[in-house]
Amino acid sequence: MKIIFIFIFIFFFAIVCPTLIFAQTPYHRNHSKSSFSINDYLLSNYVQKISSDFIRLDSLISTSVQGTSSKFLFQYNENNKITEWLILYNSGSGWENSLKYNLLYDNQNNLITEINLGWYINDWDSLSLIKYSYDNGMLSQSVLQNYNNNYWQNSSRRNYEYDVNQNLSFTLTEYWINNNWQYGLLVTNYYSLQNKRDSVLFQSWVNNVWKNDNKTIFYYSENQIDLDSIVVSSWNGLYWINFLKRELVNDLNHNQIEQLEKIWVFDRWVNTIRRFYTYNENNFIESAYCEIWYNNQWLTGDGDILFQYPNDFLVAIITNNISAYYSNIVSVDENENVVISEYSLSQNYPNPFNPSTLIDYKIPESSFVEIKVYDILGKGIATLVNEYKSKGIYKVQFNTDNLPSGVYVYRIKAGNFSETKKMILMR
Repeated sequence: MKIIFIFIFIFFFAIVCPTLIFAQTPYHRNHSKSSFSINDYLLSNYVQKISSDFIRLDSLISTSVQGTSSKFLFQYNENNKITEWLILYNSGSGWENSLKYNLLYDNQNNLITEINLGWYINDWDSLSLIKYSYDNGMLSQSVLQNYNNNYWQNSSRRNYEYDVNQNLSFTLTEYWINNNWQYGLLVTNYYSLQNKRDSVLFQSWVNNVWKNDNKTIFYYSENQIDLDSIVVSSWNGLYWINFLKRELVNDLNHNQIEQLEKIWVFDRWVNTIRRFYTYNENNFIESAYCEIWYNNQWLTGDGDILFQYPNDFLVAIITNNISAYYSNIVSVDENENVVISEYSLSQNYPNPFNPSTLIDYKIPESSFVEIKVYDILGKGIATLVNEYKSKGIYKVQFNTDNLPSGVYVYRIKAGNFSETKKMILMR
């Protein structure tokens, strides 16, 4: 199976990080004890200053110290919800398909089905799916099934319970064994009177009894908004012992700009990895890189870098650096308050792209608009727009099917205005 990419885990936030991936080669999304672990609770707390309904994550690119790269590309529906995201891998010989996720929503924009596909012999093969259930708008259960021998087979499921303040109080993970659901892992959250999460307890079902595994304690800064540090302890059968610590630095916008991770060795905390983040004007992560502690000094290296796109997507990739690319979403209905003085055609984004890209254009007065795509020899490939448009700002998506890599041209004609730009398809 041609699924070659770096160690990665991913959450989709239907309510509170309900799903998770651990994938290295060809593993897929699962609910196993090893995946639903303290990593769930070492993720950056995000103070959202702007709704992601108006900022769209277009692509995410990571590069390791060995020079290998991974690229994430996203597609959206009319409600600006992610409907598909694709992972491509590049080891130096060009971008290759690796994994793809298709997502379905109900009428309330709740995620109800998520299908994981792997690239195999020039086609997509089903790997796994997760079905989500809701109770009064709150996520109540997620069921993971794996695709084996042409059948969907139960693997694990999670049940979610909430307190009176709608905080997630516990998550019970069960496994499908001998055609029955059996207890596996219980994760219990504890909150302060201010609804701040104070700690998390992890327990495994052993010999019909819940046994302690790990616990995570959260420490906040004086403003009670920013996380100051997170400490993880493990249970040795008699008492709790230090295991891992993360110290955090926040900027004035409550963004985590530095994460320093340490492990407990004998009687002291020892540096392991640190991460640095930059943010754009909307306080969304723009870039990040990491360093590892080796021979008592910080060196450039690969580590797990966390990236969050509010309410939709969270990924941790073992890599050296990541770069994120966004676009602003402007509703046509809102254009009445926007001054548009002239026609314009923007450069497509992302560029280079695979398999889809967005093209923005502005119409200062009602006009018949035509946008076509041509190959480099001038042969028509696709007609993206061919209709009468009112004054406004518009976006159109160009989806490629079986087109080869290369340079393509797109041209707009509106009123007396005409403009042509080039774009690059990179398979």
